[in-house]
Amino acid sequence: MVTVKNARVTLQDWQFKDGTKVPKGTHIFTNQIAYQMATFEDPNTFDPWRMHKLRATEGEGTKHQFVMTSDRNLHFGHGKHACPGRFFAANEVKTLLSLFLMRYDMRIRNLSVEQVQQGIRYANSRRPTPNAIVEFKDRTELIPEDLKTCFL
Repeated sequence: MVTVKNARVTLQDWQFKDGTKVPKGTHIFTNQIAYQMATFEDPNTFDPWRMHKLRATEGEGTKHQFVMTSDRNLHFGHGKHACPGRFFAANEVKTLLSLFLMRYDMRIRNLSVEQVQQGIRYANSRRPTPNAIVEFKDRTELIPEDLKTCFL
């Protein structure tokens, strides 16, 4: 039997209003790639400002945040099943990123920027390049003395 990551299994036979039948034991999951392709303009192009631009639109200022759920942003689920830990997770990501940026100079030693951006295609999605060698250079001596306790 093949295990599908993030799939749900039906516990009983089910019939939708349109007559579609789903037998007990069927694995069901959403195709997130197709969803993202239909949701965002030019989804194959990396745009680090995509959500910022959406928030800058009149009336959208509080939407499109990392932790906000909606029918367009399902990364943390939605509705009563939305992940309650999403706020903690978002703060942890921000904290770790700021620690890395403060403490280290980083560079990829063996690949060009274009190779890193391209990544590898797998099952209609783009994955990070698996053979990148990342070098970290400690720069804690550059952190001001009054801030060192926050970053060390």
